[in-house]
Amino acid sequence: MLPAVMKRMAGVCAGLFGLTSVTHAVASEPSEQPPSISLDSEADQAAASKDAEEASASKKSDHQRDVGRLSLAFHGTRVIPAVAIGEASVSIDGTGSAALHITPDENTVPLFGVRYWLSQQFGIDAAVGIGYESGSYSRVIPNPNPALDRTEDGTLARRTNLALRLAAPLSIYSGKHYNLMVIPSVAIGYSRALLPGYQTSTTGAPLDLRLSGLGLGVGVQLGSELSFGFLGAPQLSLQTAWGLRLESQQRSGKIGDAEAKLSDFGIGTSFAGEPWQWLTGSLSLFYRL
Repeated sequence: MLPAVMKRMAGVCAGLFGLTSVTHAVASEPSEQPPSISLDSEADQAAASKDAEEASASKKSDHQRDVGRLSLAFHGTRVIPAVAIGEASVSIDGTGSAALHITPDENTVPLFGVRYWLSQQFGIDAAVGIGYESGSYSRVIPNPNPALDRTEDGTLARRTNLALRLAAPLSIYSGKHYNLMVIPSVAIGYSRALLPGYQTSTTGAPLDLRLSGLGLGVGVQLGSELSFGFLGAPQLSLQTAWGLRLESQQRSGKIGDAEAKLSDFGIGTSFAGEPWQWLTGSLSLFYRL
């Protein structure tokens, strides 16, 4: 009987040993972890980067967006010294000497150009204005005798106007939709008029009348620029500026051997002219490309 009991105990021990081995084997096998899922895909990263850029751009003022960008500009108008064509006359004194008399006049041209901000503080303005006029006339001069009717043809005055302006706007303070500036500038204006056959010499030869004007001015203005970003158009802005200027003007006329010259120098506000011209003379319009 004892051998039978010992056999049973040996079987039980073998069973317990086998169960322990299986348990140890299962415990020793590494557990499989589920694959990790990345939440930052390329599309998500691109969207986040775009959102960050838009947020950064929205914090910029309209003036900061102008830096490094070219703007087309209407720089107002420029008054150019000239000579009144219809009031030029020639007088002959008792000795037979001829004297030319001229009257000061002014021409106005619009200025178109560009503005470029090198940095948030420093910018460059450049503008030019051009005007040219020419024409001809023809008239019929009747006579009681139809055989003596005649026609006269001629050329009207040829007039040229040219204006140049350079400025260096300096931003002193800017907000979300406005920019305050000090604007030193230099400008030059030139006018010329030619009237062929204006008078006849003592020998019967036609004499051309030549008139010209030249103006050179320097000045400094205090300007304020308002952008239309509050209306959803930050690329569009309107500027107004006033200040002081120094200007030298020369006018001259010549017909045959007779000449006349006028010179003057003035200091005053940055724009002079007719009362209604202050609006177009002091306002500028800009469009950022």
